[in-house]
Amino acid sequence: MMKSVFASWPLERFVGLGLLVVALIFTLLLGALTQRGLRSLAWPTTSGTVTDSRVAWSLSDGKTRYSARVEYVYTVAGRTYRSSQRTYRSSESSEAYARDIVARLPKGRRVSVHFDPAAPARAVLEPGTDVFVLGALAVSVVVLLIGAGVFVRTVAPVSTWLERRRRLTVPSVKAARASKGARHP
Repeated sequence: MMKSVFASWPLERFVGLGLLVVALIFTLLLGALTQRGLRSLAWPTTSGTVTDSRVAWSLSDGKTRYSARVEYVYTVAGRTYRSSQRTYRSSESSEAYARDIVARLPKGRRVSVHFDPAAPARAVLEPGTDVFVLGALAVSVVVLLIGAGVFVRTVAPVSTWLERRRRLTVPSVKAARASKGARHP
């Protein structure tokens, strides 16, 4: 039964649905990241200590990608927490960038830790978000809307309604222009 339903779908509907699903996932993930980043700006702070700071690397698509791995401990209401979440911002994958972060946050450094008062285990050293994350979210929302538009446009009741509206509008516009031209020679 399902096979016959999908078999009758036009290619546009598959493209629209694909864009819709992928963009929805990215929008939700980037939206959560943006929301956390923005909320972290208002979080209270406590002092903490960096317990590990190193440059890590990985291979991805034949390229070496570098990142700063910074772990720290902090205490809230008498309870000690450990975290490795440095920020909700985007970051470069260059070795120089990772080394710069490790140099700024060496092992043993006292740091200001921004923590979520509702969930103190959630914390960052650098609160906020950045233009790249906000831009990616905006692009994701635009692609989501395009995917939704393409998908909805191919659904029979909507496409039938659009076609009827187009047929009704086009002749009435032509008639209006014709009558306007007849009144004003």
